[in-house]
This record gives sequence, structure tokens and C-alpha cells, in this order.
Amino acid sequence: MDFLGAYSPDNLKFLLQGFGLTLWLALLAIVCSFILGCLLGVLRYAKIPILSQAVGLIVETIS
Repeated sequence: MDFLGAYSPDNLKFLLQGFGLTLWLALLAIVCSFILGCLLGVLRYAKIPILSQAVGLIVETIS
């Protein structure tokens, strides 16, 4: 097998674009999950009984 062609400039460019997109999506997912987690955490310990219980049920179900 000849793997020398796998390291051609076109293939490396394609792989680097995919890597960049992966990093961008990972960063976006981290930021969105942090915001959602903070929001759910605040709502979980809020003094609104129905809302607090509903969020608590969701959090306990997922985790």
C-alpha cells in the first residue's frame, strides 16, 4: 500500500478544514451547554415551586 498520496496538499487542506469545523462546533456546544446549565441551575433553586420542581425532574431524569 502506498500512503504517500494521503498527505497531498489537497487532502491536508480538506482535513484541516474538517478539524477547524470540529473545533468550532465543540466550542459552540460548550458555550451553549454552559449557558443552559447555568439557567437550569438558577431555575432549579428559584423560589417558584412548580418551575423548580419541573426543572428538578428534568435534571434528575437526564443525570
